[in-house]
Amino acid sequence: MTDTPDRKIRPMNMAARQAAPDLPAYPEPVLGNSVATLMDSGVGNCFPGLEFDLRQLDVRFFPGLVFAFPGVTPEGPDGTQGAQLVYADTTGDPVFGEPWPWVETLAQKLNGPEGAALGSGQWYLHWVEQKGRRIELYDVSVWQNARVCTPYEGEIAWWIIRLIERSADPAEADLAIALTQRDAEGQPTGLPVVLAGKRRAYLDGEGMIPDVYHPGELTASMCSPWTHDFRDCACQYWASNHPDVVLGEVPDPNDRGRLQAGQEAAEDPLQPVSFLDWMRRRSDPAADVQAATTIDEARRHRYDPYEINLHWQELDFVLQGQEANATPAGSAPPPPDPGPPLEEICRDLRGNLGPLEFILALRYLYATFSIRAPEEVTAAEEAAWPGLAADLRAARQILLSVAISEMTHLRWVNQILWSLTALRPGRLPPYLPVVGPAGTQADQEHSLSLDPARPEIIAEFVELERPGGSIDTEYAQLVAHLRDNPDYPPGLFQLAVRIDSDGLQHYHKFRDIHGILAPYDARPGLYLRGVALADPQDPRVQPALDLLDAAVSALSDGYRAEAETARSNADRAASRAVRMRAKWDPDPVVKGAVSADAPGLYLEPAFQDGLRRLAARGLAFEASIYHPQIPDVAAAARAVPEAQIVLIHTGSPVGHASYRGREAEVLADWTRDMRDLARCPNVTVKLGGLLMTLAAYDFGQAERPIGSEALAELWRPYVERSIEIFGPDRCMVSSNFPVERAGITYGTNWNMFKRLTAGAGEGEKRQIYSGTAKRVYRLDES
Repeated sequence: MTDTPDRKIRPMNMAARQAAPDLPAYPEPVLGNSVATLMDSGVGNCFPGLEFDLRQLDVRFFPGLVFAFPGVTPEGPDGTQGAQLVYADTTGDPVFGEPWPWVETLAQKLNGPEGAALGSGQWYLHWVEQKGRRIELYDVSVWQNARVCTPYEGEIAWWIIRLIERSADPAEADLAIALTQRDAEGQPTGLPVVLAGKRRAYLDGEGMIPDVYHPGELTASMCSPWTHDFRDCACQYWASNHPDVVLGEVPDPNDRGRLQAGQEAAEDPLQPVSFLDWMRRRSDPAADVQAATTIDEARRHRYDPYEINLHWQELDFVLQGQEANATPAGSAPPPPDPGPPLEEICRDLRGNLGPLEFILALRYLYATFSIRAPEEVTAAEEAAWPGLAADLRAARQILLSVAISEMTHLRWVNQILWSLTALRPGRLPPYLPVVGPAGTQADQEHSLSLDPARPEIIAEFVELERPGGSIDTEYAQLVAHLRDNPDYPPGLFQLAVRIDSDGLQHYHKFRDIHGILAPYDARPGLYLRGVALADPQDPRVQPALDLLDAAVSALSDGYRAEAETARSNADRAASRAVRMRAKWDPDPVVKGAVSADAPGLYLEPAFQDGLRRLAARGLAFEASIYHPQIPDVAAAARAVPEAQIVLIHTGSPVGHASYRGREAEVLADWTRDMRDLARCPNVTVKLGGLLMTLAAYDFGQAERPIGSEALAELWRPYVERSIEIFGPDRCMVSSNFPVERAGITYGTNWNMFKRLTAGAGEGEKRQIYSGTAKRVYRLDES
């Protein structure tokens, strides 16, 4: 008898043969192969067809396990969403025939107690870890002083799994995962099953999908033919593979024959920033207007399920979110415009754009307060003009938001200037705060007058903020100069982008204001107050001018102080301490997401060697633990006596989860270990931060937020005892904000400390509130 013939279908694809046998991939298409031979085209191809559902590949991303990715049900989250384990099985998986040690270890686990546990009850993927980075598949929050884990829905879990890479070394088990069960509320419960392995390769050495995927598995979620819009069967799958809204093209040569009566064929700056419905009927007179905001409104202008089979060729191609009716030219793009030099850009920021932001803020504020307040509308006016009060309120709120945004831009312009000045001290003049115009107009093209919000003034504001206008163009030059330039910190580029993109929002907002106030154009007295500019010499005006001068002076002082702080921070070490968490507890609810993998991190020789290196560099170390690990901090302090160690969060006494109801025991253990730790002279304590773990107050059930007096009584045993044990010169207060904001205000936090230290002497308070921190973190050093 002869052997069974090899009937495996092999691809006629040279790209697959170019890849390494242990890491099959399709790095580049090969001439003669269709684009569908690239794996990432499996879902992304709109033409000519859809080969498989890419998501189905990841149900078997980890050898021996099969997952599902259920989403939120129509009734809402039910605790079953995320990455749900379907079953664990090593038989039939070709990975378990490979000779690597990690494969043998994984097989032993899946065929041993861990596998038996996974076969009992429902399990879910809890976290994935690769290259020292761990991602939990839960949204973690604090509710009623307890840690609450909300499972991510299936789509988010799938995207997280898509982030996992496959290393080139087949012998390396570079991926770790943990699985846990959940209680009735969807919270992780019990000890996790932790497995180490490697991301599955989607293709074998010949470019074929492995036999581990069963027939039909990759197309299990699909309908056929895909080119039909399955709204008639409520599937909506086709809708998942095309854009819902797109940006219009300007100019659009194929739309020249579809212009409405009276519509000009001129370039409209709004079109490239307006989202259009991609499914709109191209013959509809309202085809190129803004997309509707509801399904019912949009449906009237879309192709119906029958029409899409006849007219799908009319749908525009979409490139980077924008419709493209014409094939892009194949010629090389022109070289980028280098733009003006840095000196000219900074000169424009100082002399034009910065002062102009201040001027625009004043103009917009004046226009805001020229509009009547809703309370000023009489009953007769409201009866004659229904909705007048609501329109006034909307217009005032929108105008005020833009004015505030301009003041934010002024601050960002100053930050860009002082940052660039610090980076280029030889090329740029010393930084000086930029607030208002320096004696002359900031920009001769723009009026500096203060005007009521008349229709022509709102139209002027629209033109000022128009995309492609002079302001937008000048900021675009700054963005281009900072983009992809390694000589500048990325934060400067982001600031410039924010200013530039906010201008687009301002443009839309002023158009909205124009639409809101348009019905009252013929009777401006309905919405405008009778305001006029006063004589600057009028004594009644002087108090307002004094306030404006004080505001300008305060802004200048503030910007100058920020610039000095930024400069000093750049001249010295940016940090004075390093923190590394060693939090660990056998209770997974207490252990949480930001914790060590195992107990005893501070006891490891490698950690203590690193602690010596920190001490040699003059850096303090912040110890982050739960109260049972206080002895570990003491051991590290004794092993490295030259290290300056700060115990943060008052040692984090735990009062929730398995520690609930054990308050006296926790306080006794904490006190005993803190007294022992205090014998190490190189340890100080950072007070506060007790909201996260102590759970001494049910914030969710309280009738009103807790006050500082009640909070002081709850935290007194730990704060006062820390000061008693360590002394004022080894204690410092901390806000732990914004974390503590989950239950208390900033003022409540500091008033609590004031109450607890009311009996201390002035010298002791000075140590607790500033002296200890200055000494430990060397804040007085230049």
